[in-house]
Amino acid sequence: MLDKELLDIFGQKLISRVRDQSIFEFEGMVQGKIKSANMVKLNNELKIFDKHQIEILKKVVLTAIDSVIYNTLDMLEQNEESIRLLISQEGKNEKNIVDISDGLSGELFTKKGWVEKFSKYK
Repeated sequence: MLDKELLDIFGQKLISRVRDQSIFEFEGMVQGKIKSANMVKLNNELKIFDKHQIEILKKVVLTAIDSVIYNTLDMLEQNEESIRLLISQEGKNEKNIVDISDGLSGELFTKKGWVEKFSKYK
């Protein structure tokens, strides 16, 4: 398997299981669909917000989620001597994800980046 394919496998999993799942859970909370005690409390607190304020809050939350992902990837890049994230196909030919990227955090937001390619939420 090509390095780019391995990188895209990682990117797809990161976007779908971390970014999109976090956005989905936030939207569920805002819509009152998540019934845990904490989420119900937050949903009740949001009832004082009008539609425009909710849209602004969604932008803030989406920006925060993307920032956490970006900063995590940047941390992996900046600390590759002590932190290694390995990827392989079927447990063979392990590769450090940082080594197969030109810039791991930069994989997120370009026109051909992971968010554009893999996210339900653009």
